[in-house]
Amino acid sequence: MKRRLVRRIRSFAAKSVGVMARPKRIAISATACAALLGLALSTPVFAGPPAEPAAPIKVGFSIPLSGREASAGKEILAALQLWRSDVNARGGLLGRPLELVYDDDQNDPRKVRAIYRKLLSVEKVDLVLGPYGTYAAGAALRTLLEFGRPTISLLAIGANRIFSYSRYFAMSPSGRDGAKAFAVGFFDLARTQKPMPQTAAILTAAIDLAARAAQAARVEAGAAGLRVIFDKTYPIATADFEPLLRDLKGANASGGNRRSGARGRCRRFEAEAVWRGDDGSRGN
Repeated sequence: MKRRLVRRIRSFAAKSVGVMARPKRIAISATACAALLGLALSTPVFAGPPAEPAAPIKVGFSIPLSGREASAGKEILAALQLWRSDVNARGGLLGRPLELVYDDDQNDPRKVRAIYRKLLSVEKVDLVLGPYGTYAAGAALRTLLEFGRPTISLLAIGANRIFSYSRYFAMSPSGRDGAKAFAVGFFDLARTQKPMPQTAAILTAAIDLAARAAQAARVEAGAAGLRVIFDKTYPIATADFEPLLRDLKGANASGGNRRSGARGRCRRFEAEAVWRGDDGSRGN
């Protein structure tokens, strides 16, 4: 608009100079044109409206903030909030700030489905994450399939094995083998021991992922030629592990000849992906 006005003023000035022969009138016309030009360049009337702040990118997910998995859910939420703050401090994503939209699913599959339906149909989120855990991810997948939306699940193992949804991604590095991946490495290690262990003990929590990992451990133990002589499951709310560890020690899962004054080599294959070596050390 300013450029058009400037061109009109210049045209008007040229005509004035050509028509008005008297120097006084030329001077007046030139002065008037300069005043009009200054007005055109400085007046706010011709300025465009101020730019509106960019709409946030909404990232939606459900997370267990109460119930059995609340401690894990709160840790994940804190990590996502740090990510949001870091991205926004750097100018946002694609120039837009991030906004987290979430609700407590209490690790209940029924609540998970309702939350994701609300996120997609009411909140109109732009991106979807989660949920946390295998059962919750399986529940959310039904809704995500309906809406055709992608997601990155949070530590779910094998949740997509039934649906085979091409827009589902998992952050757990277990690959296509799912829970089996938690057992394979232990028994690969057992095969390299000299002498090789002959027996194994399995201790697992009473939850879905641990149960499937324990079943994979039983299969892998058989394939490696190890005999399972201890196999117990404990409630997820267990706080005192001393009785279990005493039973585990009493099973004496041995892997070869005893050395003088030394106890047998022991490899305990736990479904929670922890093994204890000869010296009682703990490794991942």
